[in-house]
Amino acid sequence: MSQAHETWSTDTVTGLLDSVFADVGRSAADPERLAVVDAGGQGDLTYRQLAQLSGALARRLIAAGTAAGDRIVVIGERSVAQVVAAVAVIRAGASFVPVDAEAPAARIRAVLHDAAPRIVLTTSSKAHVPAGDPHPLWLDLDAQVLQELRQEGKRESGAVLPARKVTPEEPVYLIFTSGTTGRPKGAINLHRGVATHLRWMADTFGGADQVVLWKAPIGFDVAVAEILNPLCAGGTVIVPPRGWWPGDVEEMAHLIRDHKVTVLSMVPGMLRALLNAFDSHEDTALAHLLLGGEAVPSDLARRAGELVGCRVWGLYGPSEAAMDVLAVEYTDALEATLESRSPEPGLQAPLLGWPQPQVEAFIVGPDGEKATDGDIGELVLGGPQVGAGYIGRPDLTDAAFSSAPSGGRRYRTGDLARRDPATGLFEYHGRLDEQVKIRGNRVELGEVDQALRQTPGVHDAAAQVIGDGLIGFIVAEGEPSTDSGWEYKVRRHAALLLPAYAVPDRVVLIDELPVTTNGKLDRAALSAESP
Repeated sequence: MSQAHETWSTDTVTGLLDSVFADVGRSAADPERLAVVDAGGQGDLTYRQLAQLSGALARRLIAAGTAAGDRIVVIGERSVAQVVAAVAVIRAGASFVPVDAEAPAARIRAVLHDAAPRIVLTTSSKAHVPAGDPHPLWLDLDAQVLQELRQEGKRESGAVLPARKVTPEEPVYLIFTSGTTGRPKGAINLHRGVATHLRWMADTFGGADQVVLWKAPIGFDVAVAEILNPLCAGGTVIVPPRGWWPGDVEEMAHLIRDHKVTVLSMVPGMLRALLNAFDSHEDTALAHLLLGGEAVPSDLARRAGELVGCRVWGLYGPSEAAMDVLAVEYTDALEATLESRSPEPGLQAPLLGWPQPQVEAFIVGPDGEKATDGDIGELVLGGPQVGAGYIGRPDLTDAAFSSAPSGGRRYRTGDLARRDPATGLFEYHGRLDEQVKIRGNRVELGEVDQALRQTPGVHDAAAQVIGDGLIGFIVAEGEPSTDSGWEYKVRRHAALLLPAYAVPDRVVLIDELPVTTNGKLDRAALSAESP
């Protein structure tokens, strides 16, 4: 375990992330070890350089009036400057609010309105100031400012940052997620929860040996994890070249090979394409493949382990909790257990995992009471990793968060799940907000997706209600069938797994499923695919 981890405690102020980063220059065994590698060739950073740069910026933020608990919005894209900004904000005792520079102007305005930051940092030339912005200070971390910070950092190397009081219950970052009303909501995560999770990550996936590819767009909590996980363990963050699109799996495969990436986070939908870009596991240094963001089909996890030759994990965690809260490793023994208990091989429900240390997880029924093991209901989370709710949205916070009897908070996820009585594993069974009514019957779209994917010759699939009908969208394995009866075959197979009212009325063949900027299924966009 790295030196940084030896001082962590989720119960004391010494467990705060700003304390970990205060000595980030010695968090690796060698301060000249690379902390950040710029795959675009614009300049790497050792731990010593990262400490100097982030310390100099933290001093500027504090001099500008930043106090413990203040929010600092950082608008940018994947870059070394964005990593420096994240570390500096945390070292200044403030909370980090990442915003993608390419987000629509209306979304950026909504984030700025709700976050009400003391300072806004920009790390990209693409970032723009919305018209009529009322905020007091904008600072562009351009090449000139970064050079100034380098000089300041060298002069002040070893200096102690001004003291500020930060408690374990202070926010460390906010992530703005899409709301059902269309207005983004800012989920608040706290020092205690993030420190708890990062310690588990280092214990599970390695310390200074970690080499992590920063893949996710900056506005998502996965991106925050891809930055903080390796840095708090003395590992290395690989920053892709500017303009790289995560959907370019050929380039991603090159980045993984060339930079000897050992830990990679992926959403299952994107993994299918990436696996086709790998020839064999001999091409990579991957030790851990972390799947999350959406339900993980067990057969996909098994295929990834066989082809890539690394340990494959499923991780689950909403933005309202610190990164991930449930985890499962897809081992041969687990697969054998699942198949022996499945009514038909390959038809297991996607797994969410077992609770991580200090995480409370249970299922409640429609009445809000705890359900019996084996029943499907809403997944509720508790423990130190549960966040503090939504900033400036007390109505939404009260609806989703509550106080736990023993202290702390609980969060109702809106995910339908089941706890297997024999294994204790939580299984995914769709979303409460994906419940639709077809001819008066409740249907979970996730369940229809899963059934369609089991059809021979189907590579991927998703269902959507269009008009008053249920449509199944199919991506074929290999060349699409020219058999005129293929649609009938898909529907007939679905009828073996679903009640009659849940079988799609029509099946449409498409080239690929639409996805959002972070690789998740964009179900709303399926409507445009319907002829």
